[in-house]
Amino acid sequence: DRETVARERVNIASDQVWRWSPEVADFAESSGGGVGDLLLHRRTQRVFLPESLDEATFAALVERVREAIDRRGPAGTMFSGIDLRLIAYDIDGLEDGVWQLDLDQRCAGLVRHAEDEERARVSKLMCGMQASLTAAGTLVFVVDFDRRVEQFPYERALRELYIEVAQLAQWVILCAESLGLGSLITPATNDTELSHLLRLDGSTSPIYTLTFGRRARQ
Repeated sequence: DRETVARERVNIASDQVWRWSPEVADFAESSGGGVGDLLLHRRTQRVFLPESLDEATFAALVERVREAIDRRGPAGTMFSGIDLRLIAYDIDGLEDGVWQLDLDQRCAGLVRHAEDEERARVSKLMCGMQASLTAAGTLVFVVDFDRRVEQFPYERALRELYIEVAQLAQWVILCAESLGLGSLITPATNDTELSHLLRLDGSTSPIYTLTFGRRARQ
């Protein structure tokens, strides 16, 4: 069944790891329509249905994002140094807290457990926006700048980086919309506080956030 295909959880040492199967996207319910329809009807969501997101749908989301990147072929190296972190609030099968996603290996590792008032803390560091209070999770696009400079040692690299992060974010939005999810994307964050929450090192910084969940309106 779709939940079984979605979930494969293992423990490595003391770390909690969540894995998903490539077949999971075939089991996920789609909202139908093409890219044009998704773009035409997409609206920013600031309030979501206060219900948990099933594990299969989230697994399908990250798998579809992975497929979109894979279709770029060798050009996929353009995303070198760009990674995703997940702040999970209410996703079945994933403990609330911060996860580091590895799309290549189809897995995620738990970085830290959720603290008290985690949703409110994220709302505060997102300049008071309240989407996190009802969302299922927030994806954070982070960049390892040391790795980017090593991969792309030329002047226009910073401009290209912002374009590439925006392109990746657009793909996530479309994948979320195709699964009937709403989203709010914003770069408006307290970067110092967010880096601390995500436990990022000195060379890695957050760029964008995308908060998602079940649409409160159709």
